[in-house]
Amino acid sequence: MFLSLLLLTGWTGDTGLLESEETKFPGEVLEETVIADWQTEIARARKELDRSLESLGWTEERRRGDWIIYTNPSPWKPKIKVHQDGWMEIRRRGVHFSRPDVADLNGWEVPLELMLCVVAPFACVHLEGLLVSDPILERQKQIVVTGASEAMQKVADTLADRSSAERLEDLPVELDSIWLLGVDPITGQALSLWPERRAALLERWLFPADNAQGDAVRQAVETYLLFMVQNSEHPLTREEIDSVNSRRHCERELSLVVPN
Repeated sequence: MFLSLLLLTGWTGDTGLLESEETKFPGEVLEETVIADWQTEIARARKELDRSLESLGWTEERRRGDWIIYTNPSPWKPKIKVHQDGWMEIRRRGVHFSRPDVADLNGWEVPLELMLCVVAPFACVHLEGLLVSDPILERQKQIVVTGASEAMQKVADTLADRSSAERLEDLPVELDSIWLLGVDPITGQALSLWPERRAALLERWLFPADNAQGDAVRQAVETYLLFMVQNSEHPLTREEIDSVNSRRHCERELSLVVPN
């Protein structure tokens, strides 16, 4: 892993000296290293989502496992469920219980509200969510989607960025395990032959999604292939590179020089 990290950050391998910050390899763009406080970023994105939903009339009611439940004071309107992994569900609100609002009576309002629930149960048990028509319910769902989609996308993007950063941090160890140790760390499969190891590394290039986060992973894998594999006695062949490019589902093409 140590060797891989050196190569990925500018170790030349030929001179044994660390390249200066200004030195660039041909075609390489030096990027600043940004250390993100992901907890703060995610909390900020979720706060923006809270504000968006609150502006539409929905507020957080409770948390249940990985879900945050938002409800509207109007009992017929749908409930909103937001998962911690960054997606939203909007569902018809079922039967639920809530105390009627009573004016401030210096601490006596809660007993009075409970008494009203005993005397008039339907003042506290709400069935409106079951009775509202589908067209009206769908209209409310569209209002939520339109009003909160931007904030929800921000949450999803922030979570994706965090996942990508964690993936990039763990990637050198994973690639070293495949190439240097001959073990796939995900499956535990032994890779005794060099073609098997090259194929496993190429799968790491193919696997990521076709987006900015996926391209960041592909770029890191390409750097590893360039310095660790193509400079070894067992480099990728032109046939292997062409094969992976023919199977790719992204715009980025794997472009590596094959040694003579």
